[in-house]
Amino acid sequence: MSDVPDLTRGPALSGVVGIAAPLALANLLQQGCLLVDSAVVGRYVGVDGLAAMGAAQPLYAILTSLFTGVSNAFSVRLGHLAGAGRRDDPSALRALAVCTVVWRWSAPWPRY
Repeated sequence: MSDVPDLTRGPALSGVVGIAAPLALANLLQQGCLLVDSAVVGRYVGVDGLAAMGAAQPLYAILTSLFTGVSNAFSVRLGHLAGAGRRDDPSALRALAVCTVVWRWSAPWPRY
């Protein structure tokens, strides 16, 4: 696990930026995808499609926030296990995998 920044030694800013930069880029890319989706739906489906997208957005935001919170909780648990030297305990990882599968197959968007 040498690629994980150690925020307890040296300047923390470089480690925080190293973690935050990919997350910021992912958020920007997600916003770009939403913009393209809106343009395509507006062009080919029309006003009714844009209204449907607008109505579904709060549900999507709530479900995404819920899954992000669950993922963060499991990350904390996995961090505690790793800090205690119990990296071979798969219980938290298994539970996260189950939550991911349930989330993926109950999501309101189409499955590919």
